Amino acid sequence: MGSKSGGKTKGQASGKSGKGKGGKGGKGKAAPSLGKSSGWQGSSWSGSQWTGGQSSGQWTSSSWGGQWGGKGGKSQNGGSSQEAQRFVKQLLDTRGDRLEREILGGGTLWRSCWADSSQGKNLMMILGKLPASANVPPPPAAACQAAAERFLERERGSPEQAVAAAEVAINVVQRLLLFEWEVSAEEARDALEGILEKAKDCLQLKHKDHKDALKRIMELIDELEKPWKIRCKAEPEDMPEEPASSVPGTGAGGTFSHQGWRKACVAWLARTELFASPLLPKMRGGTKVKGVDPRGIYDSPDQYMDTIQQLMVAMTFSEGNACISPRCWHRDGGKECGATLWPVPEGQGLHCRSRHCHGAVVLACGNRNHLSGLCKKCAREATMNAVGRAGHKASTHIYDACLTHIGADGRLYFQGVQSRNPPQMAIHWRTTKRLQSPNLVALVKLSEPGAGLRLEDALYWGEITSHPHVGGKPSDEARRHEAGQLAVNMAGVVEFDSEQFTEGDHLAIIDCMTFVPEYIPVLKALEKQRDSTLPFQDGALLNLCVWNRPIGNTMAEDQDMSNLQQLVDEMIDESTLQPIREIRRDDQLADRLSQELLQLLRAVTLDDGQLRSFIDGLRNSLHLTQGPPGTGKSYLGVVMVRALLIIRKLWQQVNATVGTPPILVLSYKPFGA
Repeated sequence: MGSKSGGKTKGQASGKSGKGKGGKGGKGKAAPSLGKSSGWQGSSWSGSQWTGGQSSGQWTSSSWGGQWGGKGGKSQNGGSSQEAQRFVKQLLDTRGDRLEREILGGGTLWRSCWADSSQGKNLMMILGKLPASANVPPPPAAACQAAAERFLERERGSPEQAVAAAEVAINVVQRLLLFEWEVSAEEARDALEGILEKAKDCLQLKHKDHKDALKRIMELIDELEKPWKIRCKAEPEDMPEEPASSVPGTGAGGTFSHQGWRKACVAWLARTELFASPLLPKMRGGTKVKGVDPRGIYDSPDQYMDTIQQLMVAMTFSEGNACISPRCWHRDGGKECGATLWPVPEGQGLHCRSRHCHGAVVLACGNRNHLSGLCKKCAREATMNAVGRAGHKASTHIYDACLTHIGADGRLYFQGVQSRNPPQMAIHWRTTKRLQSPNLVALVKLSEPGAGLRLEDALYWGEITSHPHVGGKPSDEARRHEAGQLAVNMAGVVEFDSEQFTEGDHLAIIDCMTFVPEYIPVLKALEKQRDSTLPFQDGALLNLCVWNRPIGNTMAEDQDMSNLQQLVDEMIDESTLQPIREIRRDDQLADRLSQELLQLLRAVTLDDGQLRSFIDGLRNSLHLTQGPPGTGKSYLGVVMVRALLIIRKLWQQVNATVGTPPILVLSYKPFGA
């Protein structure tokens, strides 16, 4: 990353920096982006020493791991400035995969070194080679901003230096977004935006490289506006004193949003409104909906992704929520209903089930014939009983267990697994759905064996797995479960840190009975998709939203379908497909295309619906034909492929540089089957 320099260097760079090696003398490169090393321009460096330039500092290492000259004294966080400088030099000389251990081993020195903004360059390089998986404390937001701005101010000399420094700032901000900040989201966002604004000031639009960097900066500033981009540690006072399931109609905000499943707590899983289907958003379908813009279904990509994610989170964790939520006790035909109680508006003519309780009902069964529910106080009590110690009021899907071994592959092995409220009939482990692989489970660390769960207790997600093979034969998991033995894979759901557990720990296991391979990969894919742009022009071609989207180029409802020649000619004139647009520039080839497509349509048998789909499919770059089984969708697909072969043949004649572009056909069944 960088541009050529006007001056010559005095020698050849030695040593390593990040992943690259020092560059040779001569024209050199501009200030390196993260993880790469190259020769400085404007000023020069030789061997192990950097000299000259606008600063009076000096590099004293054969790699970028030098020490920026600074005065002694105390830093703002305690510890001397010399200690902080030595610590920074030590980090610069440390390999990236060992940085986490060095930073954690330095204690408060990591925060102290940020107090000296003159260390800006060194600190930027350290952040650049810090692995994304490293779990280290974030730097102080304000001090980080000051260090980055000092670095940008010093490196904005020539246009080449300026754009290289801006690229470093962009990469640093992207790395800082991976931290979980100890300040508010607003403070962290202000600091990161301040860095980007300073980097933007270094650029000049008259340079092409500067334009590209400026575009990346603006895109990153837009990303910072998304509320989920800045992750902050939850403050203790953010935790409610009662389970959220007892609060009717409240939104899923703050710590308890649907996006907080990775770092959830017991209170999050108990928040019924995150999982109750009447309170979830509805997927929008079709364009003939009253009050919906015909050019799109959703107001924005964020609204679309929010809807998808909320529904997927609800489907994934609804069974886990049901395990610890109050259930309906009414009996119909001698059988208990057992449905999860959902939030209801007050004043529905229901009464609290508890004797002598006259509180307004906030949780009730979805069956309208069940006229009693639970008030706020009683709902809280029922939830606390469900997650409490073993007994007849405890959840039957919460198990006590003792951790006996931590495997190197992320598996945890338990013994003494016992339900806190065993069913009356003995569990048949070969046929039951309980604790079956690969069920989703939530682990909760206990202060003592059998202790009740607290609302603020963290949940550690895992999936039930099998024990290792013994003597080449698969382990008999049913017998192991019957003996109270269980294996849980912690590495398959979220990031796993083995230091979170210690052999001998007592834990509670909440069996969510969700099939992990069916749901968790989808949740992860949605998160990754949300951080990038939606396909098909950010969803515009999918008719999801109204942003920057022209009205679809489709046939009118009352279009006369009998004149094939007119239909084909109009399609060729109005098509947005690139091959057809190039073909129609040549009158002779356009006539040939019209005649060959006309011959194709006369040779096949298409009803009006299929013909309409055929014409609309060649008008637009994206088209969807839908219909019930047996309506000729597969047959239409074959006709479309034959038409594309005709179009490709003529396209090659008008533009030989296209080669032979492939036509990709995907099908769940063989054509003609």
